[in-house]
Amino acid sequence: ALRAVLRRADEFAAGIPRNGSCGIATPGHFSTVIAGVVTELLVKMVAHEDLFDVQQFWSAIVAGLESGAIGSSAGSVGQGLATDLKNVLGSKFTAAAAAGNKQDLTVIFLAASALGDHDLAGQALAEANKP
Repeated sequence: ALRAVLRRADEFAAGIPRNGSCGIATPGHFSTVIAGVVTELLVKMVAHEDLFDVQQFWSAIVAGLESGAIGSSAGSVGQGLATDLKNVLGSKFTAAAAAGNKQDLTVIFLAASALGDHDLAGQALAEANKP
């Protein structure tokens, strides 16, 4: 549902008329308001990580990357949030590996890869592929 809202916001933002004092809308980059909402969502998720499963974190990470709330152009707040998300994924990895949950391990691989944590991504993939 969150991805659908973000996609619709992107379509809306792309259709807004621009003038000389406004920038051109770029598909894939949501408005600052949407990025702010996604940032707040991610902060709350990190603070209460036990309330959310791996799939919910994956969806939120994708929304964060698509909205610009996290990623290379997100600034210091976004960079710090990405680090917090990597730490959460590390905790989720430990639990998924202990439980042998291959589905969660695969999602952790995707999320860690998207955040640029190649060490964790490799560990998750190796655990997911264990017989």
